[in-house]
Amino acid sequence: MEFVIAIVGSVVAKAVEYAISPIKNHVKYLSNHHQNVEILKNRAKRLKDARDGVQHSVDAAKRNGEEIEGDVDKWLSAVDKKILEQVEEVMQDEEKAKKKCFIGLCPNFRTRYKLSLKAEEVAKAVAELIEHGKFERVSYRAAPQGPVVAPVKGYEEFESRTSILNGIMEVLKDDSVSIIGVHGMGGIGKTTLVKEIARKVEGKLFDSVVIATVTQAIDIEKIQNQIADFLGLKFEEQSMVGKAFRLRERMKEKRILVVLDDIWEKLDIEEVGIPLGDEHKGCKLLLTSRELNVLSDEMDAQKNFPIGVLNEKEAWDLFKKMTGDCVESCYLKPIAMEVAKKCAGLPIAIATVAGALRNKRLFQWKNALRELERPSSSNFTGITKAYSAIKLSFDYLESEEVKRTFLLCSVIGHNGLVEDLVRYTLGLGLFDGVFTMEEARNKVFSVVENLKASALLLDSYNDERFDIHDVVGDAALAIALKDYHMLVLRDHAPKEWSDKLKMKSWRVISLRCPQIIANLPKEMECSELSFFHMAYDGVVKIPPNFFKQTEVLKALDLVGMQFPSIPESIIHLTGLRMLRLKQCAVDDITILGELKNLKILDLAKSSIKELPKEMAQLTQLRLLDLSWCRELKIIPPNVLSSLSKLEELYMGGSIVEWEKEGVVENERKNASLDELNNLPYLTTLYVHILDAQMILKHRFVEKLDRFRIFVGNYARYDCCTNYKSWKELKLQLYTNIDLDNGMKMLLIKTEDLCLAGLEGVKNVFVELNNGKDLPHLKRLHVKNCMHVQYITVNKVGVPRLCFITLEDLPQLVSFCSPDEGCSTKPLLLFNKQTCHWITNLRRLIIKGCGKLEHLLSPSLARSLVQLQCFQIGDCKGLRGIILAEEIEEERKDGICFPRLNSLHIDGLPNLIFFSSGNQNIEFPLLKQLTILRCPKLIGFISQSSNQSGMHALFSEKVAVPTLEDMFISGLSNLKMIFYNDLKPGSFQNLRKISVHECGSLKNLFPVSIAKDLPQLDHLCITDCGVEEIVSKGDGVEEQPVRFEFPQVSSLEVESLKELKCFYEGQHTIVWPMLKKLITDCSALLKIMASEHLRLIQGNEQPVLLVEEVIPKLEELELRNFGDMDQFPPDLFQHIKVLEVSGGSGFSLFPFVRRFNNLERLEFSRFDFKHVVSCKGDAGTLPPIRNLNLFSARNLIWSKDSELDHILSNLQTLTVENCHDWINISLFSSSLQNLTILDVSRCEMMTNLVTPSVLKNLVQLTTIKVEYCTKMTEIVGNEGDCHQTIVVSKLKCLELWNLESLTSFCPGYYNFEFPCLEELVVENCPRLKIFSEGVLSTPQLQRIKHHEEWSWTSDLNTTIQQLYTKKDGLCNGYDFNISDTFPESIEIWTRNPQEILGFKHLERLQFYKCSSLKYIFTPSMLLSLNLLCWLEVKECSSMEQVVREDEEAMAHKFTFFELCFIRIGSCSNLTNFHLGSQTLEFPRLNYIIIWECPKMIAFSSSVSRESGDASENMVGEGGIYDNNAAFVSNKVVIPRLKQLDLSSINIHKIWHHSSSPSIGYLNYLRVKRCHNLKYLFPSFLVKDLVQLKFLGIVDCNMMEQVIFTDGLVEEHQGRNQMFFSELEFLLLKDLPKLTSLCFENYFEFQCLTDLALRNCPLLKTFNSKCVPGDEPDIGQHVQASNLEVQNPSLINEKVVFPSLEKLRIQNCDSLEQIIELQGVIADESKSTSAAQSIMAETETTKFVFPKLINLGLDKVPRLKSFYSRMHTTQWPSLKQMDIIECPKVQIFTPQCPESQVGISNQQPLFCVNEDTFPVLEELT
Repeated sequence: MEFVIAIVGSVVAKAVEYAISPIKNHVKYLSNHHQNVEILKNRAKRLKDARDGVQHSVDAAKRNGEEIEGDVDKWLSAVDKKILEQVEEVMQDEEKAKKKCFIGLCPNFRTRYKLSLKAEEVAKAVAELIEHGKFERVSYRAAPQGPVVAPVKGYEEFESRTSILNGIMEVLKDDSVSIIGVHGMGGIGKTTLVKEIARKVEGKLFDSVVIATVTQAIDIEKIQNQIADFLGLKFEEQSMVGKAFRLRERMKEKRILVVLDDIWEKLDIEEVGIPLGDEHKGCKLLLTSRELNVLSDEMDAQKNFPIGVLNEKEAWDLFKKMTGDCVESCYLKPIAMEVAKKCAGLPIAIATVAGALRNKRLFQWKNALRELERPSSSNFTGITKAYSAIKLSFDYLESEEVKRTFLLCSVIGHNGLVEDLVRYTLGLGLFDGVFTMEEARNKVFSVVENLKASALLLDSYNDERFDIHDVVGDAALAIALKDYHMLVLRDHAPKEWSDKLKMKSWRVISLRCPQIIANLPKEMECSELSFFHMAYDGVVKIPPNFFKQTEVLKALDLVGMQFPSIPESIIHLTGLRMLRLKQCAVDDITILGELKNLKILDLAKSSIKELPKEMAQLTQLRLLDLSWCRELKIIPPNVLSSLSKLEELYMGGSIVEWEKEGVVENERKNASLDELNNLPYLTTLYVHILDAQMILKHRFVEKLDRFRIFVGNYARYDCCTNYKSWKELKLQLYTNIDLDNGMKMLLIKTEDLCLAGLEGVKNVFVELNNGKDLPHLKRLHVKNCMHVQYITVNKVGVPRLCFITLEDLPQLVSFCSPDEGCSTKPLLLFNKQTCHWITNLRRLIIKGCGKLEHLLSPSLARSLVQLQCFQIGDCKGLRGIILAEEIEEERKDGICFPRLNSLHIDGLPNLIFFSSGNQNIEFPLLKQLTILRCPKLIGFISQSSNQSGMHALFSEKVAVPTLEDMFISGLSNLKMIFYNDLKPGSFQNLRKISVHECGSLKNLFPVSIAKDLPQLDHLCITDCGVEEIVSKGDGVEEQPVRFEFPQVSSLEVESLKELKCFYEGQHTIVWPMLKKLITDCSALLKIMASEHLRLIQGNEQPVLLVEEVIPKLEELELRNFGDMDQFPPDLFQHIKVLEVSGGSGFSLFPFVRRFNNLERLEFSRFDFKHVVSCKGDAGTLPPIRNLNLFSARNLIWSKDSELDHILSNLQTLTVENCHDWINISLFSSSLQNLTILDVSRCEMMTNLVTPSVLKNLVQLTTIKVEYCTKMTEIVGNEGDCHQTIVVSKLKCLELWNLESLTSFCPGYYNFEFPCLEELVVENCPRLKIFSEGVLSTPQLQRIKHHEEWSWTSDLNTTIQQLYTKKDGLCNGYDFNISDTFPESIEIWTRNPQEILGFKHLERLQFYKCSSLKYIFTPSMLLSLNLLCWLEVKECSSMEQVVREDEEAMAHKFTFFELCFIRIGSCSNLTNFHLGSQTLEFPRLNYIIIWECPKMIAFSSSVSRESGDASENMVGEGGIYDNNAAFVSNKVVIPRLKQLDLSSINIHKIWHHSSSPSIGYLNYLRVKRCHNLKYLFPSFLVKDLVQLKFLGIVDCNMMEQVIFTDGLVEEHQGRNQMFFSELEFLLLKDLPKLTSLCFENYFEFQCLTDLALRNCPLLKTFNSKCVPGDEPDIGQHVQASNLEVQNPSLINEKVVFPSLEKLRIQNCDSLEQIIELQGVIADESKSTSAAQSIMAETETTKFVFPKLINLGLDKVPRLKSFYSRMHTTQWPSLKQMDIIECPKVQIFTPQCPESQVGISNQQPLFCVNEDTFPVLEELT
């Protein structure tokens, strides 16, 4: 007894210690509870707004075909949890806190304390989410795969070049050098050399290499675009500054070499957006220039390499190689050597001369030698020999027409389009005997190839373009100027332009000089001019008589200009053969009908809205280009048919409303496709036909040789394809249409075929093409076909097919149908007996094919010898990629994918193994491996595991010798990546490893792999269960192990809660190149420590030793900032970039002082409340130049604060999501060096600066403000008006999405902006004027608005005209309809035929439309096939969104692009759709509906016999049938991800007899649906393989979550229903809920948060035990397999290995937490008496391995945790609240093992020293 008393006393003392220890912090919670709750309310609102903003960006990115960043999806999921459960919980508890104590005399302090504590905790969590939402971007475009830099043509490894190359390569390895220059005369080989260097270092020294050509006329945007192309980056920003910022951030992500070729003068690297030097050590510049001074003085190159001419031997060797062996003949060699010497060792001269003289006769060689000895042009001083050589090559061109073509190439310049050259030459009539466009094209392409062979032209980045060397181009322009009267004006006005006599002699003029274009003469006196080119991006005033004296002009090319109408003088150009108005903003082109000799008319990308009927007079026209004329609506009838000689018609990207067949002639308003039958010479057609009913049935298709025909409503991003073929056909068919013979003929010709939305088609090629061969087909893409089951190409010959994409085909089961000999069971996607063509396959992409189970057999896999790219994703039924065959078991040879370089696996919830067999699998060339969201995947091979029986992803039977990039995420069941005994060097090429969210993973590497990673550059591991980075394997080595990672520059280790050490044994570790470290403070002690810390920690080995192994750390990102004093000072001495995330500033600046070299400081989710003022000297603070503040709090500090002292050197200030920030006035005096100010999403800001502050920002060049909702002006009014404010250096001002902005400055201030060049205004609808005072903007000539440039006389006038339209239309793709703009309602309610004008709409929002009862009829929706976003709010009269009309004849309607539906606060809405049609939503991901109290179903049928449709809505059984389901069997939504229903009148959600696919559902919330009795029918639960969030709140009638009741007998015997991915479960305010479900099995492997609140009848999750496989009671239940049974809360076989938070509140019927009973140990379902006695007397141990927070509140009947003898262990529990549980005994000491029997009542906890090892707070 004394022993028991002693233990009880010990336990009670320990409990008291836990209860008293936090008392000192509790008083503040009582006093601050009102403040804490208010803070939470404000933050919750901001979080909701931030989430909506991010979601909008995500949806926009998806519409643009981009991939969403993983951290964005994670953030959105986390936000939903916080908003929907924890915040609402606190809000409701607030009312309880207002009540008095039990005698009514004083406040209820206990309740207030708990509320305050809870509010603070939740507010912190919400704040963290707000801070984490600072995404610079939410999406990305996949970068080009493989090396970007192609092998360099023409590079020779001469000794003189090799030594320079090696020298540059060595310098590139030197981190102290960031800018390297190469200089030499033009044509010396600089470009060729640096391209060879780029090729060598890409993928080795650098992750990426980008190359941009600068040239003499510096064009920053062009350079930015070149860099972006190499990076696979698409700019959303419009300004140069915005693009620079985007480039800078993108390039910081990796090591990158930027090659800037041909620099003539200083280039502002920062303006381009290249992060250099301390900003990003991983970026280096390699420059080329003709002048050393430019490199050393202007560009600050640290190392410069001169490149000289070739020596005599090298020159001769190159000359011989290019001319051939003929020069070795005895009679030719002497003179050939002399010719070679005259080239003076200049490679460009050698190449051009050798090319010109190849296969020439002796007299021609002698003549060439004589000409090379002549003096050359004075324009080429210093490179006269190059000019002579080029001139010689030019003279030896075969004909005068070829020479003129070459000179036109020099006019076009770098990377010119060959097609432009085709149109120029045909317009000028350069080639005799060329009569058709095809002949002209063939001729020009041949000439270009010959010019390349002569080294006068170069290859460009694709076959449709050419390039030209600068020296060659300059020489050609000199020749053109001197001998051919061709004048090219680019960046200055030469004397020739003002010489009237010379002007009359010019035959060709190319004008790109802005100064000249701004001041064009009234008449251009050029009587000999045959070709005139002028390009300018902006408004141009062309005088009316400008072309009056250019009567012989043949080709006129005007590009990018804005002018209201074409000059009248163009009528004098009667001989004009080619006219191009590309990208011109022009309204009236009627006058073009007078140019009757036109052969080529190019109006591509122009703003024309209608072709004039006068165009019918252009009977000589051979080519008409109307591509991408997005505003073109009308082509008058009979215009096209009048163009009788038309050969080529280009209308891609232009959506014309073609007239349907059968319309009476006098009623026709537009052209019909029938007119093309009258064009006998038509051979080329690029056209987009919206209406699938008008599918081609015309004879003209028989003659088409080149075509790109799109049928259907393709979205913008679908049209912008990177075309690979000239014979492309895309069919998107919304209805079941039989293809006519003309279309079938096109199918036979097609090389690139895309099929989408095939209505009713099950067997593609059998039904579309009657099984005929497709001999030319190379690329096949089938997508969004709801019913396709088979492709069936085995009967169709496809000998050239090599690219296949199958996307969103939910019913696809195989390529070949069963009736064609495919008897494989289970059915494979491909069958070797029928798919003979598969050996040609190079790329295979499969997405969203949910019925596929296996793809390949081993034998077929061996046939994929050409496969280079393999992607498979979102196939929920797929269980294996390769299904082993029984006969395969005897084969010893493995499976090899010999050319596969990229393997991407994503979203396969049932995939366990790549191959179900045991064959070796080899990927000899695989470089990139990505595996995402495959929770069951444990290895490549099913029958390969180590001695412990544990599978590894890479076993000894999987070979990937060249793997460079490995990205793994969401493999929750993966326990091991690398097999322990792999051979050394197996992964020696790995450069990047990223591992995320692998909770079962215990380590990253075995020792053998970790010691041999010489190329590894990036290592990232987050959110995993690893305990050590390197595993000890079979045992710790006795000798110390040395780990060296010589190339690792970036290390990210975060959220590794189980991490103990890097390696358990003795070891040393070296990271000599580590530059960037990302970690959280809790992990920093594990991964970064000095020797003294190692001693303190005892056996725990630190990952890093600061003094020795990380000498180059430059960037440190700390998450959850805390006390940093325990870290050694030398850790931070070299760091230049510090990012602090989370925490507060109590010790911030003493910490910052330790960063002596800090240049950039970033705070994210940081609280500045405790930043104190300086007293006296602030001490030595680092020279910070860049400060970024993201979601920082309490940014109102005193003028003398330490933060104010670091601002004096600041050049860039970025502030985002800082909602308590008012403006920058408080510390503006410290910002005298600020150049860039970027502010966004600061909700409290009403203005940015005051006039006095703006005056002090003397260095400011850029201001960007966006998404500040309350900002009314940029510059506030101080009251002292009429003063003049000079903003002397401001160049760029960008104003984005400022909904309250009315002006730049409201007062009568005078502003002078002498340098302002760029002004962007987007989505500022209230902006009416820039400023009321006097404005001076001498450099500003245009404003960018909606991606277009505008300008009208002056700045204020232009601003006033930006927002004159109030019809809700922002652009051609978004439409906002509201009572606020009555015109928008009028537009929407017009005659439905006029609605066709909205066919481009992608996003629709209806807000407070009080007069609308419905929005669409099905016939209206036929013209809105691109609609992807629909939002309806506060429309009080709205009854339905879609209402069936009389014309609705089809039985089904498909919303092909709709992905988002959001409907709220529509008090009269009863349905989304009213009618009998079936609805299909193949891409719908999100449905959010709230506060629609009359809504009974998503879709309801209409009883036509009952009269008014609006009053006769019926379900399955009758009008307002209570059995009607919200989602009926007539609604198909296969890819639904989020369903959120609140306050609607539904009785059930899913229909029992239907089989909806909910395999993608990851979020489900139901709230205030008081007629809902259950959530799921039982048969659906097995498909919830991706559900992560489940919340049921305030549903008064809810009795069960899952309802069985014998509904589906076929599922009754299946005792497996999983919630394998569920992370959050909330059941709240459910007064009738009794259980989760009956009679089945659940598994909650991923559940982290379980909350049960106010469920007074809830007793159990399950009510029956399932016999056969339960564990014996006497067994200890493992932490990872907690199995508990019937009939209480945690019941039969419920597994919670990941549970972190368990809260139970107000569950009145709960008596026990866990109850196990009725265990039946064998299959006979019986137990012996002895077994029963043993079960009753043995002690069970329960372990909750990850539970951190346990709360039991107001559970009045709770008696025990478990009624029998047991112990519990809570190794992670930190906070425990047991409140108002009067019947339970909470603590008792551990019962001795010898004690037998069962007490009447077990305590809640039997306590010993191991029960609560880390408990911190007990209430």
